[in-house]
Amino acid sequence: MGAAAFLLVALVQAQAAPPAAAPEQQPPAPVPQTEGQPQPAPEPPPSSQDFDLLTPQKAPDEATVARQQEMTRLLSRRRTMLQLHQLGGYATLATVTAAVVLGQINYLDKYAGGGDTGRWITPPRLPTDRTALLVQENIPILQAADWTKDYFEGTLRDLTWISLNPPGSSETQHVDPIIWPESPAPFYSGDPDFRQAVSNLAREAHAWVITGSIGVRNASQSPERETHVYNSAALISPSGDWVSRYDKVHLVPFGEYVPFKNVLPFMDMLTKEVGDFQRGRSRAPLEADGSKIGVFICYESIFPDEVRQFVANGAQVLVNISNDGWYGDSGAYAQHLSQTRMRAIENGRWLLSDTNTGVTASIDPYGRIVARAERKVRTVLEAPYALTSVTTFYTRHGDWFAYLCAIIFVGARLTRFTFQRKAK
Repeated sequence: MGAAAFLLVALVQAQAAPPAAAPEQQPPAPVPQTEGQPQPAPEPPPSSQDFDLLTPQKAPDEATVARQQEMTRLLSRRRTMLQLHQLGGYATLATVTAAVVLGQINYLDKYAGGGDTGRWITPPRLPTDRTALLVQENIPILQAADWTKDYFEGTLRDLTWISLNPPGSSETQHVDPIIWPESPAPFYSGDPDFRQAVSNLAREAHAWVITGSIGVRNASQSPERETHVYNSAALISPSGDWVSRYDKVHLVPFGEYVPFKNVLPFMDMLTKEVGDFQRGRSRAPLEADGSKIGVFICYESIFPDEVRQFVANGAQVLVNISNDGWYGDSGAYAQHLSQTRMRAIENGRWLLSDTNTGVTASIDPYGRIVARAERKVRTVLEAPYALTSVTTFYTRHGDWFAYLCAIIFVGARLTRFTFQRKAK
């Protein structure tokens, strides 16, 4: 490393040094002259034409011509590659600059009213005027036979009690809504015991309740269709009425449904081990006493454009219910939380993340975790949040900027490939 640096300095100094002066030529000695003898005229110096006439001309052979052509081609290709590298550097710099400027515009658009007062500072803690109660159920993954009647009823009693008596909560603190997450429990929306337990909870708490459940639309409700099962989130009013429901749109392949089942008949045999849910059709927010709540389930949070549609449809706060217990103690639960935080940033919304085993958290529009619960325990989290109707640049326009970057990248690759072909 040091020798290479020394050699580089020596080369630079050699390039910068002035050329050595040529040795001074002595004039020819004068020829002695005698009186009366004429002086002979000096002989002119030989010209390049004389040398050309004296030197025999030899045509370059084919090997020399080929080497010259190859050298010319290599030099031309090198110049082209250097130009392309410069172009790529300019394109990268332009993309990064555009991303930074776009982020600053997005910041100004959300929090500075579109003015020119935005600065690169740590944003302050955002004010909140509401509190939700996120119930972390911590229900284990069991076989169907393990869900006895006593175990089922005991689980509902525990969840109801902890929802009505949150540890450390003051009596004056009103929480709304109360949220139960997606879970591996057989909580069917058509089960009278489950419906009654949740309705009683809503009445006693005088609060709206959002609960993960298995939604059923049977043939009696839609005679033209067969019975369908959905991964759902139900909304229950303070009076105990089940007023609306969101059915999960983006299902997990080979987890919640079997793809290509209609095309490949033998795939139907897998439904004994894999869920057979139907996908929902709407991403409209749930309305609770004038508040619009965008609810999405489990790994739907990793799809930016899909979450964006809830906010574009008017959602003032986002709620993600998930059963991250499937991940165990791997790093997947933390990755899921990180991606969920991005959805809050992109849309400028408070996001309430309620999970079965953790991480249960309240996330502000900057993606900061304001409050969180300990993992793998049955507990509740009083999650502060606020409603907002301001929309971001991404909410209004979606992924066009990402598509533009992809088009520029493909165009640059094609241009480079074309230049390389021409250089050859």
